[in-house]
Amino acid sequence: MAVIGWTDQSGGTRIAWKCGGSLITKRFVVTAAHCAVDEQNNAPSVVRFGDVNLASDEDDEYAQQLKIVRFIRHPQHRFSSKYNDIALIELEKEVNLTMGVCPACVWIDSYFPYDAFDVAGFGATGYAEQGSPYLLKAQLKTETTEHCTEHFESTRGLPNGIADDQLCASNIGMDTCQGDSGGPLQITLHTYNRRVATLVGVTSFGKSCGFGSIGVYQKIQPHVPWIESIVGETLDPLECAKMYEDYRMGYLLGPECSVENPPANRVELHWEYRIHSSRCAGTLIDYNTVVTSASCTMDSEGKEPKYITILGQAVNISEVRRHPNYTPGLSQDNIALIRLKSYLKTNSDIAPACPASGSFDYGLNSFRILRNTTSNTRDHLFLPVHHKCNDSNVNMDCWDANYRLIPGLCKIDEGGPFLDRRHSTLQGINVEPGECGTHQPLTVLKLDSYIAWIESFVLDRSVTPEPPITFPEDDTSSLFFKPCSTRDGAEGVCLSHWGCGAEVERQKRNRTGVTMCGFEGDVGFICCPRDSVGKVPLVIPPPPLIPLINLVQIKP
Repeated sequence: MAVIGWTDQSGGTRIAWKCGGSLITKRFVVTAAHCAVDEQNNAPSVVRFGDVNLASDEDDEYAQQLKIVRFIRHPQHRFSSKYNDIALIELEKEVNLTMGVCPACVWIDSYFPYDAFDVAGFGATGYAEQGSPYLLKAQLKTETTEHCTEHFESTRGLPNGIADDQLCASNIGMDTCQGDSGGPLQITLHTYNRRVATLVGVTSFGKSCGFGSIGVYQKIQPHVPWIESIVGETLDPLECAKMYEDYRMGYLLGPECSVENPPANRVELHWEYRIHSSRCAGTLIDYNTVVTSASCTMDSEGKEPKYITILGQAVNISEVRRHPNYTPGLSQDNIALIRLKSYLKTNSDIAPACPASGSFDYGLNSFRILRNTTSNTRDHLFLPVHHKCNDSNVNMDCWDANYRLIPGLCKIDEGGPFLDRRHSTLQGINVEPGECGTHQPLTVLKLDSYIAWIESFVLDRSVTPEPPITFPEDDTSSLFFKPCSTRDGAEGVCLSHWGCGAEVERQKRNRTGVTMCGFEGDVGFICCPRDSVGKVPLVIPPPPLIPLINLVQIKP
């Protein structure tokens, strides 16, 4: 937020603060074109930043005041007209970037999905009143163009009604007023760990102040090419967020996971000719089985993926089985299973998720990061969703996933997992691609109707590289204390699970599976490593849930 001042023409030191503006680069401010001169036809001379109380110097830790060297009105602006009311101010030098002075980013997409905004300024709090020394903030809602045109029907300088590059907004008890002209109309968007003030418009004009009065704001997006041609920088919001990340308020959208250091079960699908890229994901449900969307198992040429990767491991694919009722282009039955040629190496960082049935009121969904705003090289993140849309049905869940993210930051992780809080239960899979975080809902295929089909695939040991479970040949052949080997090659003997509690607990902690010897009646026998025979298990409590914390922005 910037405030624009006029120095005393009689030679005094007093400065009259009559307009607002917004810093969009280190040297340029965007404001209203009609702020080029005041009522005496004098041009402004200074711009002040980082101050929330103009009447006191006690809060001036971040305050900076710079001279104006150029005031550049839009080439089509006329003082007799209300149109194209946008201008740029060039400062004498670049601002010093701090936590209190940092450029805002700009909304550059033609489509705008939001209807609520924040406005700020030092303007009057009522009609014909003096400006406020304090920086004030208000929340406004969009008004329809039809209603706004009718409201300003007799306004001079508006012969064609409200234009496409103008926006109307109001609030019953809040409004912008005299002295707020040129100030920001903005929303708060996010990267996955920062708040980003994002400009939508500048305050242009209105009829009166407060009590439901409608204000008109000049949209910035239609004029981005003109602005970029002057400032000499891109206004791409992702580049902006990355460039000034160190000076923005930290903010976690919601914990990416509610368990500390959760195990990995999300995999990437790869084609031979796209070694360094993957457009789809899947989820481990066994150490050699992956579930994903059927649409992820064929590219545009009908070729299937060749291998998967997870935490540095790469394993070739031996079989892809799409659901028999799947029809390309439809979300219904958009599910496929992948069998790996060999088992993944078991370790404490990887654990298959268990397919779940039923309905859920909360989940963690996987999103693919397209462009990092930080030096972090991560390629995906998990974010919580907990509001269902009205379009949910028997096999599909629709979720409201509006995180108000910077456009282009990420996309829905096609084929990727929809997990529970602990990352241990697979509640569904993403079946429709699209950008994440703005207005597009998230469509998840529930697994209820597919559990039997999944089980028949997983339990088909005729094609698995693992030796089949051994069963006693007759009633006189007991499994008890028979020699065996675990999956990781340890020598052991077959014992019931309660006779080898230490091994059971170890596998639970590592989120890996015990090696089965077979069954005798209702009793399951596992391969118990010889050094675990007779040991009492050390029970470790499950990791605690990390509480969800919402940060509240506090004004200085």
